[in-house]
Amino acid sequence: MKRASAGCVRQVITTTESLAAEGHADATHTQAVDDALRFLQTRQAYLIISGLSQAPSDAAIEFSLVDTAVQLYGVTAFSANALGYLLVAEVGQFTGITLAALAAAIAEPASQLAALLEEVPDDVIPDLVRVDGTSSPPGLTLTSLPIAQAVALRRFSQRLQTLPPDQFAEAAFEVINAGVQQQVAIGSVDVSTASANARASTAVNDMPHLNITVDVDLVGSAPIDYWSATTFNIIGEGTGQQLFAGAVQRASGGEPLALECEGAIELAEHNRGSLVAAGVDSAELVATIMRQIGLPEDTISFSAPEQSARHHERFDVLVPVRGLAVSDPVTIGRITMVPVSDGILPLDALDLTPEHVRSLEDEYRNATAYAVASVDADALDTAEDQGYAVIETTMAWLVARQRYGFLRLPDGSTQTFERERALQSARYGAVVLVRGKNTRRQWLRWIKDAGRPTASKLTTESDILYPALPDDLALADERALRALMRAVNEPGLQQQVQALSEALEAYVAGVELPELFSKQQREELRELAPGWLNSEQQHKFETAINTLNAPPFGARLSERLDRDGVPLTDVERRLLFGTLRAARNDVAHGRAVRKPPTRDEVLRGISVVSRALLFSITVKSQSCGGPATG
Repeated sequence: MKRASAGCVRQVITTTESLAAEGHADATHTQAVDDALRFLQTRQAYLIISGLSQAPSDAAIEFSLVDTAVQLYGVTAFSANALGYLLVAEVGQFTGITLAALAAAIAEPASQLAALLEEVPDDVIPDLVRVDGTSSPPGLTLTSLPIAQAVALRRFSQRLQTLPPDQFAEAAFEVINAGVQQQVAIGSVDVSTASANARASTAVNDMPHLNITVDVDLVGSAPIDYWSATTFNIIGEGTGQQLFAGAVQRASGGEPLALECEGAIELAEHNRGSLVAAGVDSAELVATIMRQIGLPEDTISFSAPEQSARHHERFDVLVPVRGLAVSDPVTIGRITMVPVSDGILPLDALDLTPEHVRSLEDEYRNATAYAVASVDADALDTAEDQGYAVIETTMAWLVARQRYGFLRLPDGSTQTFERERALQSARYGAVVLVRGKNTRRQWLRWIKDAGRPTASKLTTESDILYPALPDDLALADERALRALMRAVNEPGLQQQVQALSEALEAYVAGVELPELFSKQQREELRELAPGWLNSEQQHKFETAINTLNAPPFGARLSERLDRDGVPLTDVERRLLFGTLRAARNDVAHGRAVRKPPTRDEVLRGISVVSRALLFSITVKSQSCGGPATG
């Protein structure tokens, strides 16, 4: 009901905008539509149903009818007559008023369009193209007037005076369902009925863009997250076409909310810190980056004649190290530590003159030695992944060895020790250089978006300061926030997953659930212990009984999220409880991650955990009389 009513209003507004854009309607027409809309929005029932369901696209609203009273979610009772009158009569009245205002404006273009459609099959909606000028090639403009909607409105206007009351609703819904529909979704939330002025554009050598405005009142409490994928589709009877897929880059304005979206963001964001390459053809460079952002191999194909065939060779992967120095190469496990003079030699083949790679070069040169891993691979990205993992593991071993404080080593020998040196553990930089030994193709780039952050201006009025941070935080909340920060800053997927898991573990600390087993029931279970249990088995048996009431992580997390009122979609719940938790369990149990989360899933996971922490801390601050949240 809500979807149909809002859809009817939205269709009328869209048609009015199209008529005005084509010069068929003037300020008088649009003012009449605005006046009718403002009147409709003052009706109590209209305001109530605008925020009833979690998603504006819900086809139904849960309610119960008792005599003539409708029991609605969040509303004690509402008159069934008033609700029905709103959904049919008042929305229909809005349609009638606007049709009367637009009758003259609609008549001429609708007649022309109807004539154009006479020879067109019923299931085909043609694109109307206007040729601009006589130059070659000529300019082409697609008309924005919705053909089917205009024809349907004209027919409805002609029938309006003689339409029996029992057929009015059916005729109104014919107008609603006429022609193609725009479908706008942010994640799993359909915001079509709350969005307007959607404009998608794609140009050569430019990212796809989508600009839309969203009516926040119509969105209600729908759990919309800016980190979710944004899509814009045109849906017709039996047909559909996706015009845009990407992500929100900016949201501004408030009411209505203006969203600027951009597509293909992974290609830009994954190497935003700059990259410089040598000996690599453009097709291979793009293909390696596309593989890194998660596109399947069979979806990446190029017709570039200069693309070289992929073949295995030996690659050197070099990472700057600080805190260790060598005069000659030193082998440590599977890597070699080389002096600075050897590590900077590959830079000679790279063009480092552009300004945007200056910080990249500086970070690479800021070293006291270089860790080098040699691996066999068929592409720069796979070589980088393998070599960097080896270097990371070896550096972790060196740190563990530096912090080893026991007098004797595992073989029984005595170790020397210098506290100051041990405290200054070796570190490795945030850039990597990969070079093929045979082809000499190579690149130098930041690892996993580890480039230096862009400075954002902060004032006392900045949005980031609201809600306010309480003066006193619970210890668990402090730990959760710090773990979340590690998830943001960690370069590796496994470390990010682990840090997110630590943040959630701190978030659910102290959550208790009703006991499944009473004290008497546990005592009865102890009496069932077999007599053949030895002391160790008896202790294990007792421990198992004592932990029967310990709730699992998933149950505690669900309880805490519900208690804090954190809005979540089903997709986000599956991400937290399924994808990310499964990856965490694989890491925790020493297994290879069977289904690694994508970069997009990790970003959304960070956003969801941030949402949970802000809701929780804000709720507790308000309940304890803490600072205002703005």
